[in-house]
This record gives sequence, C-alpha cells and structure tokens, in this order.
Amino acid sequence: MLPDIPPALEDAFTVFRAECTERAAMTYVTPVFAIRAAFRAWIRDNGLPLGKPSEAQVNWLLDDANVPLEKVPSRMGPRMLHACGIRLTIGDTK
Repeated sequence: MLPDIPPALEDAFTVFRAECTERAAMTYVTPVFAIRAAFRAWIRDNGLPLGKPSEAQVNWLLDDANVPLEKVPSRMGPRMLHACGIRLTIGDTK
C-alpha cells in the first residue's frame, strides 16, 4: 500500500533535496532516519504547514527520486535502512 503523499509534501522534498543534500559516491550511505529528521527540521524552520512526514512517506519520496535504499548492518545492532549516494549538507551531518 502506497503512503498518502500530498503534492505540497512532494514539492517541499524536491526543494529540500536541492538545498540540503548533494550527490555522493554510491558507496556513501546516509541513514534514512537522519534524512527524515533533517527534512522534518527543514519543514519546521521554513514554517511549512505540512506536519511531520512519516517514515513510509520519506522512504517513498527517496525511492521516487531514484535514491537507492539498502539495509546496512549497524554497529548498534539491527540492520538499518540507508540511502545510497546522497549526503546531507546541513546540521551536524556535514
């Protein structure tokens, strides 16, 4: 089942990707939870009335943007979902 993605959320994610991420080598991975947190903060900081995007919505938006998603083993225990070839350029993740 596909998550409900309002057009305004999709548009906001497109702008967020352009402003706050950059392409990286496909071997570079960023945890999806970090992208989701940065996107939520960006929405809040820009005063957009979009609420908090769910994990499923962010996963779908990344997939729709042709960002490969892969479960990678974590030092913390369980395998975590990562986005391949994308790097955050904002916050403490630089």
